[in-house]
Amino acid sequence: MSILQRYIVKEFAYIFCLCQISFTSIFLVIDFIGKIDNFLEVNAGFSDTVKYFLYKLPFMAVQMTPAATLISVVILFSILRKNNEMTALKAGGISVFQSSFPILIAALILSCCVLAFSETVIPVTSSKSEAIWNTVVKRVDSERSLFRNHVWHRGEDRICYIHHFDGNKNVMDQPILFIFDESFAVTKEIHARKAVWKNNKWMALQGIELTRDENGSYGMARFEVAEMPIQQEPEAFLVPMKEPEEMTYGQLKRFAEQIEADGYDANEYLVNLYLKVAFPFINFLMVLWGIPIALSLPKGGAPAAVSVGIGVCFVYIIILGVMRSLGLTGLLPPWLAVWSANIGFGFGGCYVLMKVST
Repeated sequence: MSILQRYIVKEFAYIFCLCQISFTSIFLVIDFIGKIDNFLEVNAGFSDTVKYFLYKLPFMAVQMTPAATLISVVILFSILRKNNEMTALKAGGISVFQSSFPILIAALILSCCVLAFSETVIPVTSSKSEAIWNTVVKRVDSERSLFRNHVWHRGEDRICYIHHFDGNKNVMDQPILFIFDESFAVTKEIHARKAVWKNNKWMALQGIELTRDENGSYGMARFEVAEMPIQQEPEAFLVPMKEPEEMTYGQLKRFAEQIEADGYDANEYLVNLYLKVAFPFINFLMVLWGIPIALSLPKGGAPAAVSVGIGVCFVYIIILGVMRSLGLTGLLPPWLAVWSANIGFGFGGCYVLMKVST
């Protein structure tokens, strides 16, 4: 790396750290003001309150990284332009592309670091902050939802419907089990008033069993107590109360696949799955836009460039929000809904960068 490249990267890193600390602090203050009343209402301890916001800090920092990257680049190149350093570089035969190349590489490395940070640190700290919020403020179980209504669970050759599931007592109310053959014809139905998890198996109480014979007709038998052939343990019918940021990519992927296997709409989880990968690379896109913004504005200097940069951030957030909504509603495939904003802004950033006078 040349002296010039080290100088540019060093200045960028310095400004980026200042912006990152400033934006994360603002985010923290806003979140603190919005939630401190909840902690005071339940007389939460000082340590729990402090730990909650400390555990939230890594997530806040990641969320503020794109804005900090864009503003840092805008400020850096605005200063270089104001001090006529860009003119000196051009006079020395160094084009805008050459001077911006180390920043592009730094942004790409930053994106990879954010991705790694989101896969290692964020799930742990976010889980701990949510655990404090659920147990201290909301006073609910932080690990799982203990009560569910109208539960459908699909196995390889059977489907189970549960009118109400009590995860605290491991009791099913009005369960119905359908067992199918290879042609997807129902060979057996079991209807029960309740089913209780006992001795590592489900025991059905007060129900009927319908069994199809060779002629295609069904015979009915009543029972007071009978084993219900459901292989899943109680945990299979409980949905973890976890936000996407509390799970790694692999965990969220498996969870989405399980939701689909159970016959539920998994669009929300698939959108957030692709967003886990797409979001860190916003930092690289912000550099593509930040350089031409700083070097192309004829008047106003750094303040005007920063204002335009903030505007670009808001435009990107709006576009990403709209595309994400289209993915959640199923109007677009989840991967397209998430990546379309990045792809569009990427091409747009390359275009405006190429339009800058070299």
